[in-house]
Amino acid sequence: MTKNLEQVVTMVLNSFHDPHPRARWAAINAIGQLSTDLGPDLQNKYHHLVLPALASAMDDFNNPRAHAVSAVLNFSENCTPELLKPYLDGIVMDVLMSLQGSQLETDDPTTSYMLQVCFYFVIAFRIIQNFFVFIFYN
Repeated sequence: MTKNLEQVVTMVLNSFHDPHPRARWAAINAIGQLSTDLGPDLQNKYHHLVLPALASAMDDFNNPRAHAVSAVLNFSENCTPELLKPYLDGIVMDVLMSLQGSQLETDDPTTSYMLQVCFYFVIAFRIIQNFFVFIFYN
């Protein structure tokens, strides 16, 4: 798989722009899974393609944004601080901005909003935590 990784990444990232939301969801899911299974090779070679694509998916209100946030978390777990640092401000801002217009299904709108806030803050914290843990322990 690693010898064809460039073709796989290109194909998957192209699917981020598919008109059907299920295809976009599957592409985002694939990047999250590849980040876990093929890290850190994927992160080292393709961070300059993957992170901007995931940031774009988080900015697009027609995309499965929560899934993109999770894929960023998967990607960051195998990412060195040097690779993540140029994107960190934008990623955290995108994670927090993903709160706008997001909806979790509950009966109480206040509970729904609080769950969303907690979810996105936890993800932002985990991404930053991955960054600092790598710095201090490597």
